[in-house]
Amino acid sequence: MASAFAFGSATYEEDCQELDHIQAAEEEEAMTSSTVLLQASLRQSRGSSVSQVTAGAEMVGPLLRIRNRRDIEFVSTSDLESMTGSGPTVEASDFMPLFELVNTSMGKDSSDPVWASAHELIRRYLINQNPDTQEYVRLCDKGKLEQYTTKACAKTAGGSALINGNRADSYYCGSRVHSIDWSGAHGKVNDLCHAEAGSAYKGNGICGSLSKKQLVLNFFETVPKWKQNPLLLNVPSVDCILGLGDCDIHYCQDCSALCGLPKNGTH
Repeated sequence: MASAFAFGSATYEEDCQELDHIQAAEEEEAMTSSTVLLQASLRQSRGSSVSQVTAGAEMVGPLLRIRNRRDIEFVSTSDLESMTGSGPTVEASDFMPLFELVNTSMGKDSSDPVWASAHELIRRYLINQNPDTQEYVRLCDKGKLEQYTTKACAKTAGGSALINGNRADSYYCGSRVHSIDWSGAHGKVNDLCHAEAGSAYKGNGICGSLSKKQLVLNFFETVPKWKQNPLLLNVPSVDCILGLGDCDIHYCQDCSALCGLPKNGTH
């Protein structure tokens, strides 16, 4: 997969080398423990049946497993192979090419084309591996907001799973009408409950205010921790990358279980 993208080696003036070294060191130190843990605990040799950290071998993993758009996890090869039922193969789930691309590009500016490529690769992974996600994207792309909201607001939807007594999407929407303690939030709380309709990808919107680099980093830094800390569901990543931001604003505001009374009383 990585071979589909060619990136030329950057050339730097001698008088900028010292600054580059400083920036690289700072960025490496700033990498979150979640990313490091993914690399340390989920990589293993191709063909190995036992999850282990290996060196000098062809590596796979972390592998992406998607049950629905609110239940995404990175697992080892042995974990994926031991799971019951049909699903994506190890090869189809292998996130290592993208993982390495991101790790080696940390020092690149947000305007570098590598981040648009990484953003698009994540989007494809998310869509191709899960029919449910494909349907959300299809409905949103066609502007079928009511159907989208009906699907997302259903009790069987992934966002309706209860976390600490609240729907998962109450966290995603930044709801203030439930017993969610936002004091430990990762930065500001993104309030989709009161966001302007159609504003998600505007310059000051929940998605548009962030670069593709930041959305990619948010994906790697927060998605692996969703189960431990549901407040991280509110950090823009998956849905923004999928292009669902504006549909989610409508959904958050029209699904009465999330933000309070609906606008039209239908959900």
